[in-house]
Amino acid sequence: MPVPGTTAAGTCAPSAARVYDYLLGGRDNSAADRELAQRLADPARGGYAGLADLARQNRRFILAAVQRLAGIDGIGQFIDLGCGVSPGAPLHQVARGSVPGARVAYVDNDPIVISHMGRLARSSAAVIGGDLADPAAVLANRQLREVIDLGAPVAVIFGAVLSLMDSGTARAAVAGYMAALPEGSAAVISLASFDDEVLAKRLEAMFTASPWRNHSLRDVEAMFGDLRLIRGQAGDLRHWPMLPDGEERPARAVGGVGFKRSSPRA
Repeated sequence: MPVPGTTAAGTCAPSAARVYDYLLGGRDNSAADRELAQRLADPARGGYAGLADLARQNRRFILAAVQRLAGIDGIGQFIDLGCGVSPGAPLHQVARGSVPGARVAYVDNDPIVISHMGRLARSSAAVIGGDLADPAAVLANRQLREVIDLGAPVAVIFGAVLSLMDSGTARAAVAGYMAALPEGSAAVISLASFDDEVLAKRLEAMFTASPWRNHSLRDVEAMFGDLRLIRGQAGDLRHWPMLPDGEERPARAVGGVGFKRSSPRA
């Protein structure tokens, strides 16, 4: 079988991670990734012109959440699921700005991403292949366990990846990771959510890199399960960690941070 990101003939097919990289202005993408991203962001072809802005909001939020978790909550371990090849400062550098000894494991199923992140991280972090929808297998990975102590709090990052699952699978994945981690651990969830259902259906059909599902803000809050959310709810990432403004728009980047503990510090 061809590996993710390739066709049976071995040529490069669109990859969700590399489409995201292109939307963020990165260079680790192919012509197929760029063509798909441009089509998705072109209203003349049924796309959404604000797609790159949603990607930037998502990335800013992920890095801000990591800074907060390391700096305020003292979490020194991070598992970045579906890490992709996002340009700019890598997550392990951001975390170590607050916790110099912070440990990071990057997980992805795209071999091109794994190769790129392996070169970037070198000995600074673990980079492993895995299916983020299989928490038991990911957490049992020997390379991950060499870096991450599952007996101490861990922040698990679900940055723009749960859109690649239906709601039930996404909830089960988050619950699976958090059930295996101790109190004090956290989940960071973000994704693009489309209030315009007609637009969302068009994008679902257009996104050929992988299955893609539109999730509402209520769906995202359900993904946190019993975790205690900062400010008590998920919201618009433009305003995080403040409360959402309730403004109606065709699309928004939404998410939040939830803790596995009895009373979160907000």
